[in-house]
Amino acid sequence: MEPMTPRVLILNYEYPPLGGGAANALYYLLREFASLDEIKVDLVTSSPDGGFELVELADNVSIHKMAIRKANRHYWTQKEIIDYTVKASRYVRRLVDGGSYDLCHAFFAIPCGAMAYRLRGRLPYIVSLRGSDVPGFNNRFNWMNAALKPVFKRVLKGAAAVQANSGGLKELAHLTSPDTPIDIIFNGVDCRQFAPASRSFGSRPLRLLSVCRLIGRKGIDDLIRALPAVKTSLGSVELTVAGAGNLKAGLSALAVSEGVAQDIKWLGAVDHDDLPEIYRRSDLFVLPSHFEGMSNALLEAMASGLPVVVTATGGADELIDGNGLVVKAGDSAALGRAIVDILGDDDKSRVLGARSREIANGFSWQNVARKYLQTYREAIGGSLRLGARV
Repeated sequence: MEPMTPRVLILNYEYPPLGGGAANALYYLLREFASLDEIKVDLVTSSPDGGFELVELADNVSIHKMAIRKANRHYWTQKEIIDYTVKASRYVRRLVDGGSYDLCHAFFAIPCGAMAYRLRGRLPYIVSLRGSDVPGFNNRFNWMNAALKPVFKRVLKGAAAVQANSGGLKELAHLTSPDTPIDIIFNGVDCRQFAPASRSFGSRPLRLLSVCRLIGRKGIDDLIRALPAVKTSLGSVELTVAGAGNLKAGLSALAVSEGVAQDIKWLGAVDHDDLPEIYRRSDLFVLPSHFEGMSNALLEAMASGLPVVVTATGGADELIDGNGLVVKAGDSAALGRAIVDILGDDDKSRVLGARSREIANGFSWQNVARKYLQTYREAIGGSLRLGARV
């Protein structure tokens, strides 16, 4: 018997150029789906220009973009998320009324999983946990946890399947919903797009790189505080920060007070297609996050052959195996020592960078797409926890 061709409705309020890691992950996932004849997909997401758009990515992949007026493409306010939820919920109901979908795939338990939950009598759904949707992941939403936890538990209980993008995120989700079976599907990386450069070890200045949104949980303030000691040990260093966010002014002021403003290049929001060259110009990638799921930027840095320094945050340290160092989150002194340890030894830098590339080669978006396709078929076929739906 030929395997079924599922028609899947995907919900994610962010998609490039809006959003961060979840947006980019979905971009690569849809690119892989577009190359397959065995699946049809409709994505309901947000428009970057405040007007409705319908984009045909391929014959089998359509993207429906809701008219959401955003102040910042890389930072979501609660009002904007509510705006998406209201508009997308109405639109999704019309799609389901007029379509023949087999499954709904919600990126983020809240709000998209809650939207899928409301369709549960008509359509089975799966939920992909991405980070900020899990209670306890993002301090910005701590005040809402009391209200969100019951919704989160109900959404996960009603799902045909739940995935997290890292073991650390799975463990965090189990603190709220301990009885929910959760599978892990890691993010992938395009190792053709992100590839190592020929490096001249020993050249100066030594080039540090961090790619992230400028928000509190990313820990860029810890990295700035580590720079003076790094400069004392290594001499000339240059930190490049690619990303935008609401903390830019405060971080710039901190760099001035620490005496390292002249050593930092703030690139702001960078087009994803420009990132490969930025990685190739760097000597070390630093991810100082306080909370992290599975960082796309970290995987891209590894594919680019960079040694890495990360914090013990679950999704990040799961990718460290002879390719870098792990330090305690929030510890600027330890962060500085790790940077010096690697960049002060050219041979170590070379070995760790080669190992990063080796590990990254094991992660491909093609494999990720195949895992999701299998999950879709199992969920539709009823073999994944259908008895748990309520």
